[in-house]
Amino acid sequence: MIGAAIGRSLSAVFIIMLMAIVSVEAGCVNVSYPVKETYWENTTVSENHSEAFSEVVPVVRAVSGEQPLTPYIVWSEPELEYNTLKHFWYYGYSLPRHDKSRVKILFLKQSYYEFVRVYVYDFSERGQILGPPLISAAENVSSSETKLQGIGSWNSWINSADTKLTFARPLFSVSDLWFNYEENRAVEFDTHGSREIAIIISGPNIAQNCYFTTTLTWSDYTTENVTSTSDHIVSSSIQQPIQKSRSTTRTKQVPFWEIFPHP
Repeated sequence: MIGAAIGRSLSAVFIIMLMAIVSVEAGCVNVSYPVKETYWENTTVSENHSEAFSEVVPVVRAVSGEQPLTPYIVWSEPELEYNTLKHFWYYGYSLPRHDKSRVKILFLKQSYYEFVRVYVYDFSERGQILGPPLISAAENVSSSETKLQGIGSWNSWINSADTKLTFARPLFSVSDLWFNYEENRAVEFDTHGSREIAIIISGPNIAQNCYFTTTLTWSDYTTENVTSTSDHIVSSSIQQPIQKSRSTTRTKQVPFWEIFPHP
């Protein structure tokens, strides 16, 4: 009987506790409230860095120089008249091949004043004018037959010289030079790629009054392939995690009387 009494007592206590829990649950309500939370998110960002870059580029290099010129054909004829001036002096030059070249003629100090004309021609097409025959039309010869042969050779040479002058390309001319002992006189001209040129001077009576020097100034250009190295800025995209925050709401249960404002 004692055991039955104890069992009934425990049952009563359990029922009372259950009723208390149910009453408490029935007296609570769900309430929402704001919160901030953090999270991580991958973002694409650009990143710049330098890299060595090599390439082969063409580079033009110039080589220049200067050299004296010496004529390989030299002759004169006092009876020849060229552009109204007698005393014909001829100097033929062979020029080396260069990309660019100029010739400088320096007339040296002379013995006395004398008016001269200077002409420069390109004889590359028909060749240089060689010296006249030894027997010219202006010479007195004893034999009539020899004189006729000389005149024939002279006329043939004149025709050949005239033809070559006709086809020659003028490169330079000056007609107001006065040779004198006061100072040197210099003239300069572009060869325009000529390989055979001749300096023709008319006016000086004697060789002593026809002193000059010639100098060739030249330039050559070559192209070389050169490896060039430099730093270039390179941009790349990478994934980078970034911490962010956001607002959200959560719910909790509170007793119903807490939702009412307190006095």
